[in-house]
Amino acid sequence: MRGVDAAHLVMTDLTRCRFTGAFHLDRLRFEGNCTFADPPEGWRWTQRRVLAEEHHWRAAVAPCNPDPPRGWQPGPDPALTLGPVELASVYRALRKATEDAKNEPDAADFYYGELEMRRHDPARPWGERSLASSAGCRSTSDGGSWNSARTRVARSASGSEGSRR
Repeated sequence: MRGVDAAHLVMTDLTRCRFTGAFHLDRLRFEGNCTFADPPEGWRWTQRRVLAEEHHWRAAVAPCNPDPPRGWQPGPDPALTLGPVELASVYRALRKATEDAKNEPDAADFYYGELEMRRHDPARPWGERSLASSAGCRSTSDGGSWNSARTRVARSASGSEGSRR
């Protein structure tokens, strides 16, 4: 979507869509069953809406990843792989778009993605990165705790005490 004004777009299938470079992402509308990329399966990753760009970044930077990386899809051009700073900004704009549409569950997924990217941003102060980790944005071996951590993040994002639908 590089260079596109997203203010009047209505999106449905976004599994391979790259959002960076688009304008007015905070005005984007998601209708129907809008699909995004999924994180890899397994105990380490919570199920949430993931941007294709996050797949590209994680595939490019994971030092332990085999070739090809398990579950994370590399981008078409490694030179165009974005970092956590740019990805946090995209997640933030998409969170705002879904919050404005009163879609708190999906907004929580984007907030979670934003926190993950802020946690991986080396320019952020150590205290902020560790706070993001303690908010539930780190890997655990207990899959059940992911849901409770995700709910805590969603509640803090929306300011409500309700649970995810």
